[in-house]
Amino acid sequence: MEKDRQSGIRPAPRAKLRWWLPVLILVVLLAATLSLLSLSSSHESSQTQEQLITDTLWVKQAIQYQLDHNAETLQLLARDIAAESLAPPVVRARLAAFLRNTREAVWVAYLDPDLAPRLAVDRDGGDLAADATRLPDDEQALVRSALERDRSSSRAFFGTPYPSAAGPAMNLYAPVTVTGTAADRHGGMLVGVYSLGRILEENVPWWFAQDHEVMLADLGESVRTTRAPAGPGRNVYSHQTVLELAGTSLVLRTNSLKGAPSWIPNALRGSIAVLMALLLLSLYALWRDIKRRVQAEEALLDEAAFRKAVGDSVVTGLRARDLAGRVTYVNPAFCKMVGYAEDELVGKLPPMAYWAPEHTREYEQRMAKVFAGTVSEHAFETVFQRAGGERFPVMIYEAPLRDAHGKQTGWMSSIVDVSEQKQAEENMRMQQERLQNVARLTTMGEIASSMAHELNQPLAAITSYVTGTLNMMQDGGASGAEIRATLEKANLQAQRAGQVIRRVHDYVRKREPQRVSLSIHDLVQDCLPLVELQARKTGVQVITSAAPDLPRVMGDPVLLEQVLLNLTRNAIEAMATADREHRRLEIGAHAEGGDTLRIDVRDYGAGIAEDLRDKLFSAFFTTKAEGMGMGLSICRSIVEAHGGRLWFDSFDDGTAFCIVLPCVVNAERS
Repeated sequence: MEKDRQSGIRPAPRAKLRWWLPVLILVVLLAATLSLLSLSSSHESSQTQEQLITDTLWVKQAIQYQLDHNAETLQLLARDIAAESLAPPVVRARLAAFLRNTREAVWVAYLDPDLAPRLAVDRDGGDLAADATRLPDDEQALVRSALERDRSSSRAFFGTPYPSAAGPAMNLYAPVTVTGTAADRHGGMLVGVYSLGRILEENVPWWFAQDHEVMLADLGESVRTTRAPAGPGRNVYSHQTVLELAGTSLVLRTNSLKGAPSWIPNALRGSIAVLMALLLLSLYALWRDIKRRVQAEEALLDEAAFRKAVGDSVVTGLRARDLAGRVTYVNPAFCKMVGYAEDELVGKLPPMAYWAPEHTREYEQRMAKVFAGTVSEHAFETVFQRAGGERFPVMIYEAPLRDAHGKQTGWMSSIVDVSEQKQAEENMRMQQERLQNVARLTTMGEIASSMAHELNQPLAAITSYVTGTLNMMQDGGASGAEIRATLEKANLQAQRAGQVIRRVHDYVRKREPQRVSLSIHDLVQDCLPLVELQARKTGVQVITSAAPDLPRVMGDPVLLEQVLLNLTRNAIEAMATADREHRRLEIGAHAEGGDTLRIDVRDYGAGIAEDLRDKLFSAFFTTKAEGMGMGLSICRSIVEAHGGRLWFDSFDDGTAFCIVLPCVVNAERS
C-alpha cells in the first residue's frame, strides 16, 4: 500500500471493500447494541415508575382512610357532647380515649363558642394550659369563616397546615351543634391537633420508607414534612398525588432512592459489550501498524514543510554546519545578507566566501572553540563581507544541532545584521550630545543677565583706573610707581572679566567629551562664580565644603560642571519662595571608603512631592512652566557614563541631590 501511495496508484475497489467491510459490521453491531440497551433501560425505568405510582396511591389511600376515619370519630364525639350535655369529666375521658385510638394526634381540646379553651388533653392524659391550646389568629379566622358559611353544619373539617413548636401541624375541627334556638345553635368546637410527621410515621409502611423519600406539602408546593430514613431520593423516579380532605388538600410526594437502571449485571448486554471490545481490539491491531506508518510519513512531510516555511520566512539568517565545519543548510535571509546563492554556500568548507580577509584568524579561532564545545552560550559580534566586498557587523548565536537520538551532528547558527542597530546607537549618541549642548545653552541663557552685571564691575573699575592714570599724567605730579600701581589694578580687573568670559565660552562651545584626571575641589571652585551669579538674584547664600586633598576622579570637567550647574540652579529655584534667612545652598564633597567620592547639593526649599519622586528623572518630565524636562535626565546619563550614580534624599526642610563617582585609581583600573 505504501508503494502504491508513493507511485500515485489508487487502491483497487476490492482492497477498499476489505478495509471498509469490518467498519460497516462494527457500525451495525454498535447500532443494534445501543438500541437493545436503550429499549431494556426504558422498559426497566417504565416498570419501576409504574410500581412507584402504585405504591404511592396505596400510601395515599391509607393516609386518607385514616384521616377520614378520625374525622368521623371526632364528629360523633361532638354530636354526643351536643345531644347529651355531658359533664366535663365525661368529656375529658372521651377526649382521652380519642387520643389513645388516634396515634397521629398530639392533643385534643374542647373550645367554647368564642373559641376559648374549656379543657384540653394531651397524649399522656394530662391537662393542657389555656395558652398552649390557643389557636393561631389565622386558624381562628378560618374556623369563624367556616361557621358563618354554614351555621347548621356539624361536619368535621381540616384546617391548613401551619408551623408549630412541635413541628408542622394540621388541625381537625368538629363543631358542637346544639339543637334549639338560633342563638344557642353553636355550642363550641372540638379541635384535634395532628402532627404531619406522625401522619407519615404511622401510615407509611417501613418497607416503603426504606426505599423512598416521602413528603407532605400544601397546594402552594411548600414542603411541610418529610420522612426519609434512608436519605433523600435521587429524583430519577418520583410521583405526586393530591390528598382530598374535608376542608383542605395536601400533596403527597414520593421520590425513589433508586438510580438509573444499570446494564452491567445483564448477562446478554455484558456479552455483547465483550464481543464489541474484542472486535475493536482486533481492528485496532489490524490498523495500528499501517496507521502508524502513514502518520509518521505525514508528520515527517509536515515537519519538513513547516521547518522550510519557518526558515524561509524569518529575517534572521540561519546557517547549519556539520562537525567538520561544512555548511549543510542556509536560509534565504542568510543568502540575501551575504549576497551569495544557496548552491554557492551549501557543501563548502572553511574558509568561507563571506569571511573578511582581515578577520580570517579570528574566524578560525572562534570556529575551533565552537567545535571543541567550549564556546559560550552568549552571542558574539563579528564582521562579514558581502559578495561586493562591503563589510557589515553581525551578531551570531550558536546552538548544538542534534539528531533524533540526542547525538550532536553539528551546529546551528542564527546571524543578525546589526548595521541598522549600530547606526541607531550612533544617532542616539549624537542626539544625546546635542541635548547636552542645548541644556548648557539653556543654562547660560538663564544666567546671561547676571553675567552682564558681573562684567560691568571689572569694566567700570578698569575705566576708573585708566581715567585716574590719565589725570595723573596730565597733572605731571604723579610718579612712575603710582602710575604702575594703578595700571596693575586695571590689569587685574581685565583678567577677572576675561576669566568670566572664558569660563562661559568653555562651557557652551561644542566639543568631543574628554576624560582627564581632575580635582573635585577645583571643579567646585570653577563653577562657583557662575553659581553665585544665579544665587545673587534671589538672595541665596552659597556655602562650599570641598577639601583640596580629596581623591581625584576621571571625567570630563565640562560635563561634570554642567551637572553641578543644573543641580544648583534647580536648588536655587526651589528656594525662591522660602524665607530669606533660610535660603542657603550647600555644596559639599567627601571621600567614601577610599574608592568613591560623594558630592552633595543641599537646598532648604519646599522639597519634592511624594507623587513626583518616581518621575523626577524621566525624560521630558518637568514641573516648570517653561522647562524641557531633560535636565535631570541628562545629569543622570552623564553621571552614569562616568561610572557613578545620581539620586536624591528628601528631608523635612529640603532636598539633597547626591553624586557618587569612582576615584581615579578605580577608574584607571576599569
